[in-house]
Amino acid sequence: MIESARFQDLLDLLREESTHTTDSCNNVPKSKDEVELYVFSIKHIEVLRKNKSFFHQPIMKGEDNSSFSNHFELWLKNGAKGLEEREVTSYLLSKPF
Repeated sequence: MIESARFQDLLDLLREESTHTTDSCNNVPKSKDEVELYVFSIKHIEVLRKNKSFFHQPIMKGEDNSSFSNHFELWLKNGAKGLEEREVTSYLLSKPF
């Protein structure tokens, strides 16, 4: 979704604002670390949406997005807590790449 610049769709899924949102709670961030990764991942996606790019660009002049990017990569590696597989599958069935 990132490489296809579907930033808002991904944010909607993460914020449970998508038409594909369900009552599923199988992949909810539970620990403090999981919640932190989830929050910083949302911030990272917001920056990408603002810049309209999946490349890691500064948020503002003199500000670095690398920590958000690092958190995002860790979030992905640790199971993308907060993003339900069932909802992503539903989304991709309706909007394939």
